[in-house]
Amino acid sequence: MQDGDHATDGHQNAGGAEAPPVASGAPNEEDPPTEGPPIEGWLGRAAQRTADGLSLLAGGALFAMMLVTLVDVIGRGLFDSPLPAAFELTELGMGLIIFLALPLVGLKGRHVVVDLMTSLFKGPLGRIRLIVVQLLAAGVLGVLSWRLAVKAADLAAYGGKTVFLQIPLAPLAWVMCGGAALAAVLALFALPALFSRR
Repeated sequence: MQDGDHATDGHQNAGGAEAPPVASGAPNEEDPPTEGPPIEGWLGRAAQRTADGLSLLAGGALFAMMLVTLVDVIGRGLFDSPLPAAFELTELGMGLIIFLALPLVGLKGRHVVVDLMTSLFKGPLGRIRLIVVQLLAAGVLGVLSWRLAVKAADLAAYGGKTVFLQIPLAPLAWVMCGGAALAAVLALFALPALFSRR
């Protein structure tokens, strides 16, 4: 038997059965994009830096919330003395984490999506679908920002604070409003790239 008889072309295994083809690394044309539509020029660079900076702040808030949880669990389990106001701090931290990271999530196209009807829209219809979804996302984020602004103004008017630590809630609401507003603006700024996409 010659050496060539033992050679395989990568599609058969030792038993002669056909093996699944090895992925070439090329993306499937049917897969949804893993990046959001790019924002061109200096505006895109400024948006990226701003979103990255806010995400670093969100990461800091997440780390602080982890420390709060760690201290609370250790105190509760070992010393029967949980951290006072741990629940309040966790609530505040969650608000910061979500809305500070929201601009980067939109910029990178990492929103949760359900592609139930993606296969129905091909070619130009697919581009129209992306544009409509982007407009809807910008609209929803804009409404969310507006309602948060109204809530922040109300909290500032009557001096809303947390129950235990008496932390003012209006500044947090304004931060959340700003995160949603920036995410809405970035969604609108990304529209030209969708119109020019082939």
